[in-house]
Amino acid sequence: MKSMKKAVFSVIAVTFLIISEIILLSVKHETERTQTVLAHDTTYTVRFLAFGDVNLGRTVGQKILKIDAHYPFERYRVSHDSVDIVFANLECQVSDQKGETGHPKFNLIFTAPPEAVTTLAASGIDIVSTANNHALDYGVDALFETVDRLHQANISFVGTSKNKETLFRPLIYEKNNIKFAIFAISSFVNMTFGGWRNYVATPDTVELLKQIRQVRDSVDIIVLSYHGGVEYVDQPIKKVADFAEWAADHGVDIFLGHHPHVTYGVLKRQKT
Repeated sequence: MKSMKKAVFSVIAVTFLIISEIILLSVKHETERTQTVLAHDTTYTVRFLAFGDVNLGRTVGQKILKIDAHYPFERYRVSHDSVDIVFANLECQVSDQKGETGHPKFNLIFTAPPEAVTTLAASGIDIVSTANNHALDYGVDALFETVDRLHQANISFVGTSKNKETLFRPLIYEKNNIKFAIFAISSFVNMTFGGWRNYVATPDTVELLKQIRQVRDSVDIIVLSYHGGVEYVDQPIKKVADFAEWAADHGVDIFLGHHPHVTYGVLKRQKT
């Protein structure tokens, strides 16, 4: 970026009652760092709040259908008076399965009902990742439906696409004159089949590096949301740690991890 332009940036990790985990891993820059954006003697600040997995399927999906679409966030309001951007991993598809929000036999297969877009739109969440192991739980058609419903509700998302050519493109999001490029990837999906990588972005370093290089000089902050690792293990496995290091070495400023359902804390690495 321009030599006179640095970024004011604060990332806050919190635990949300409905989500099963939050893991915030920052590499390359300090997570709660503050830098100054100087442009025409003006200082710009962005406060970034990151959630982990938000599941609006299963019993939560039933409450959305039977009680109120606003039920999941009824007692928890994200106030834009205290934060500028709210990011979360949407750990479910949003699809019409005739009232079914969880597979009758397989507990790990679930979906949010169509009404969940109303839930999200009113939640205060600005951006969701759709790249996670549940991205294809009810198949490609349900993934396409999820993409369409999020588009129609003007909910910003990243990580899945109906078009392979656009799959790895980041979401460009600007707030308070600070520009972000947000990538989202998943290391696996529950329902695998030939060609699933055409719809869900993966830790493909060739594709990621290509996209990072394209946007690095035109944005202030690059965020990479990563879904993977081993559940209920209290330290990131070597494969994840090595990939986070790769990301930091190749232009990623903030690495957000989720899936293991335990909190790792924050890893800070000084800029070299």
